[in-house]
Amino acid sequence: DSPPKPYLLGVITAFGCFSRITFPAFVLPTILFSLYENAMQYVSLFKRKTDNTPAVLMQLKECIFFTLKSIIGFSLCCLFHVIVDTIYVLWRNQKRSTVNLFDLSSVVVAPWNNLLYNLKSENLKK
Repeated sequence: DSPPKPYLLGVITAFGCFSRITFPAFVLPTILFSLYENAMQYVSLFKRKTDNTPAVLMQLKECIFFTLKSIIGFSLCCLFHVIVDTIYVLWRNQKRSTVNLFDLSSVVVAPWNNLLYNLKSENLKK
């Protein structure tokens, strides 16, 4: 089989988003270009005069599966980050070895917390 490139793309994107809040702004042009290139391949197959319906459907299926695999890789990596961050913050704040991961009110999503912090103008003056 082919290497797990879509999963890797999702994982790298998730790692970037969790490590640097500005990462999505830098990766967005690359993702948009990739989507554009894929769409142009699909359109060029569709515009050919021959009966190429199977080729068009195959390209569409590959595009959908690539996107779904990327989303799965991104989601699993985000889940990993949220679990690790939650365990670390709760363990550090509670000063004990047991942490309740099923208490959804204490879940830590670092990029969201970072965004909320930076949206307050009094925090940016520091």
